[in-house]
Amino acid sequence: MITKSQRYREILAVLARHGIGTVDDEFIKHESGDRARAEHLRRACEELGTMFVKLGQILSTRGDLLPDAYRAELAKLQDEIAPVPASAIAQIIREDLGAPPEELFAFFDSEPLGSASIGQVHAARRFDGREVVLKVRKPGVDELVRIDLDILARLIDEWSPRFPILTQYDARGLLREFSDALLAELDYGHEAANVKFFRDFFANEHGFTIPEVIEKYSKNRVLTEERVKGRKASDVADVPKRRRAVISRRIARFVLEPAFEHGMFYADPHPGNLLLEDDGSLSVIDFGKIGRLTPAARRRAADLFIAIARCDGQRLADRLIEITAPEHPVDRALISREIDRVLELYVDVSLEKPQFGDAIGEVLQLVRRHGLLLPGTLVLFFKALAMCEGVVQSIDPDSSFADYLQPMLSEADLPGICWS
Repeated sequence: MITKSQRYREILAVLARHGIGTVDDEFIKHESGDRARAEHLRRACEELGTMFVKLGQILSTRGDLLPDAYRAELAKLQDEIAPVPASAIAQIIREDLGAPPEELFAFFDSEPLGSASIGQVHAARRFDGREVVLKVRKPGVDELVRIDLDILARLIDEWSPRFPILTQYDARGLLREFSDALLAELDYGHEAANVKFFRDFFANEHGFTIPEVIEKYSKNRVLTEERVKGRKASDVADVPKRRRAVISRRIARFVLEPAFEHGMFYADPHPGNLLLEDDGSLSVIDFGKIGRLTPAARRRAADLFIAIARCDGQRLADRLIEITAPEHPVDRALISREIDRVLELYVDVSLEKPQFGDAIGEVLQLVRRHGLLLPGTLVLFFKALAMCEGVVQSIDPDSSFADYLQPMLSEADLPGICWS
């Protein structure tokens, strides 16, 4: 295993080769040369591996932090990478579960179903005939991620005097948020608890399938779940229109209801994680990325959405300034005018289908232009809702995400919100 000092030197060498940390303090702020610099940043993340790839992916969603050129380039980062040998996976299973896979299962497929930077997934069949999937964390990943997080914190401290933008955007606080989320993703026990929460939440609901965690075969670096099958939720070309509307509503409910009722939201609702079974039921897989909203954060999110739905630019501007609590003077009148323009474009009251995702994306860019900073958990929630809206409308173009969102805002028990 590489030592922290060796890894520190390796990281500095890669960053220096791509001109990161060696330029003046206008590195991010200037628009000129953004494309080239963004490409170097993306390539550096790819070279440095898991933690940096994850960081780049998160930053690609932060319109409140980075210009378009950087976010577009970082969005190219892929988490699918070459698998580790089956023998290495078998060794982890042996260490954590007490026996090799060929003794634990009637069949274990050595060819992975998928391989990401943290772990890879293998299909298996129990002796009772039940099909399962095993998510196995790759060897050394946990240790390297923790080393990289420590080094990144050190770099922020070392570079802050030369790069004022790091202090302006509270890079240390952003790193804490990112670190908490990434370490939770590494913890398969944490993911198992997420699965249980959503299974319990939808236990009495028809049309939802959440895979059961097989506790006997889940420990530390191994998570075993029943295997659910289906096609991508977006693959609905032959599905009748009426059933499409039902599917869209289930997806919206899955993301929205736990969020506003309990502050837990599914943060990765892309089509690959949302599967349709033959009977039209919605199956959801991969619960590694779950967000949490405090009651205060839920209240703030609801208030922002109410302002958007009502095309109330003044209210939205007031709430944004209240949430971001800027320490520098802001031009409230200019922010209100810019918000009015966004609402006219995407959420005009004359439109039948307000475009919440596009509106939120514009608002995040407005936040960046004015040097404001939103809590990361709210940005993650906004991103999840934008993804959900995209999936819902691809399935049922006649649907309006506002039709799903507004009733939940009204029903949510969130003190402090004026519904009038």
